Amino acid sequence: MEWDDLRIALAIARSGGLAGAARTLGVNHATVWRRLKALEAQLDTRLFERRPEGYVPTAAGDELRRAAEAMEEAADGLDRRLSGRDARLTGTVRLSTLDPVAINLVPPHLARFRDLHPGILIELTVGTALANLTRRDADIVLRAAVAPSETLVGRRLADVTMAAYAAPSYLARSKAGADWAKHDWIAPDEIFAHTSFYKFIARESGGRIAMRADSEPALAAIAAAGIGATLLPCFTGDADPRLVRLAPPIPELTHGLWLLTHEDLRGSARIRAVLDFLASAIRSERARLAGEHA
Repeated sequence: MEWDDLRIALAIARSGGLAGAARTLGVNHATVWRRLKALEAQLDTRLFERRPEGYVPTAAGDELRRAAEAMEEAADGLDRRLSGRDARLTGTVRLSTLDPVAINLVPPHLARFRDLHPGILIELTVGTALANLTRRDADIVLRAAVAPSETLVGRRLADVTMAAYAAPSYLARSKAGADWAKHDWIAPDEIFAHTSFYKFIARESGGRIAMRADSEPALAAIAAAGIGATLLPCFTGDADPRLVRLAPPIPELTHGLWLLTHEDLRGSARIRAVLDFLASAIRSERARLAGEHA
C-alpha cells in the first residue's frame, strides 16, 4: 500500500464522505472514489459501508484508519522536530486566526514584520475552525481560547471585549436602548453555537432575530445597513464609522487572545521571530482590544 492510498481512506473516515475527503485532499470526488475502490480491490476487503449518515468504516476500515493515523502522527512529529531545529530566518510560516483579527488588527503589524524579515513568507489562514497544529495545518494560531492544549505552548496576550453595535439609521427608529429583548438582532448562525456571544443573543434577544450571518464582518455589514443590532469585538465595532456602540462592553463576553504554537516548533528561528513580533504587536493594542478607545 502507498501512503497516498492510506491518506484517502483516512480522509474519508474523518469527513464521513467522499466530498469531504476530496475537499481535504484538494482533489475531485471521482478521484477519491476511484482510489478507494482500487485500495479495496488490492486488499480484497470492504473498508466502508455507505449509510444515510455517510461513509462508516467497517472493522477492516477502522483498523486501517488507526494504522494510518499512527503513520501520520509519526511523520508529522518528525516534520515538527526537524522544523524546530531550523535556525534560518527564511521560509514559510502558516498563521491561523479569525476574521476580525485578520481584517482589523494584524495587517499593519504584518507590514512592519515584512520590512524586518523579508525572507519569511507568512501564509495567513482565516476561519472559525481551530487549526490543528499537531498535523501542521498551521504553525501558529492567534485566536480566542479558554486554555491551550497540553501539546501547545504560548501566552495569553490580551483581553478582548465585546459590545452591542448598530447603525444610526436603526437607532433613529428603535427606542430599545439597553433593553436587549426589544432590539432586532443580527445574530451569528450555528457555526458560532459554541461561543458566548451566540448564547448571549439566543438568551437575551427574546427571539427577535432579524437576520443571521456566518462571519463577523458580515454581521457588521448587515448592522451597518440599519437592519438591527449585533455583537462585535470592540476593536472592530469602535473602528467602524458606520456603527455606534449601544452600551459598555458586556463583561461575560470578554475572552482572552492567545498566541500558540506546537511545543516541537518553538525552536525554529522563523517561527520564534513571528511569535516574538506578534506578541509585542498585540500587547501594544491592549487598550483597543479592551474597548477603551470608544
